[in-house]
Amino acid sequence: MILKSFEDFRIGDYLLLLSTILTIYVAQYYYKYFTRVNPLPGPFPFPFIGNLIQFYWWFKGDFKVFYRRLDEIFKKRRQEIENTSLNKPLPNDMLTSVITANTPRDVNYTKTVGGEALDRPMTYSEIGGIIFDGFLGGSDTTANAISFIIYYILHVIQKMIEEINRIFQGDKIRPITENDFQKLKYCEVIVKEVSRIFPRCIEKSDEITGYQWPAGTMFRINADVIHKNEDCCEDPDKFNPDRWMVEGLEPNKHSLLMFVGGLRICPGRKLAMIELICLMALHII
Repeated sequence: MILKSFEDFRIGDYLLLLSTILTIYVAQYYYKYFTRVNPLPGPFPFPFIGNLIQFYWWFKGDFKVFYRRLDEIFKKRRQEIENTSLNKPLPNDMLTSVITANTPRDVNYTKTVGGEALDRPMTYSEIGGIIFDGFLGGSDTTANAISFIIYYILHVIQKMIEEINRIFQGDKIRPITENDFQKLKYCEVIVKEVSRIFPRCIEKSDEITGYQWPAGTMFRINADVIHKNEDCCEDPDKFNPDRWMVEGLEPNKHSLLMFVGGLRICPGRKLAMIELICLMALHII
């Protein structure tokens, strides 16, 4: 179901996507370690050339090809939706949900929000931005999380294996269904416990002592202090996924900030949980 949105991708499309993401990573690495602040903008070895040479020129063509291919997929799916009668259900996938947003086919269709009309569907550019954000925003974050899961999983791996074997009965071929996913409760609480132990943080420190903060300065919530609060979690320094399994004793849901919360909660939280839990299950099956 997760991959349904991208079933029209060819192998070349996947390779193009991979090369684009790799190029972005290399570009970010270059600017992080080989540029400096100086009056004349430009790469570290040649600050005098300024903006005469745009660093990203050599992969702009990849972006154009990638988005052109995405447009073809979006148009094909939109045409399939338009050719489907209103009384017939549509595929339950991310791409269909984005294309049908703010249309009568939207399962959460609302004509107005706060007095503002929502009477137009998303453009192909907007749809492409959402899909591409899913790739970029969900790649390194999920990879980091699964790394910490592998580190801690040895403490509870036997119990996790028992749950997985009970559900799949050793069947290594059949795909994971939504019903299977709903039963993987212990895998889910392992993800929660790892996120509690290792909350998200910035890569490097910032000098703030003596700095005058201007009005409107935004501060990040100290997730580590909240996650290690003994009022929310007994023995908070201990890795214990079972704390999330005891009925009536589950830590307050607002004390776990793996996806933050409120109106700005991470829109990809469901997909991230599906990826992490399925990776854990597939590793054991």
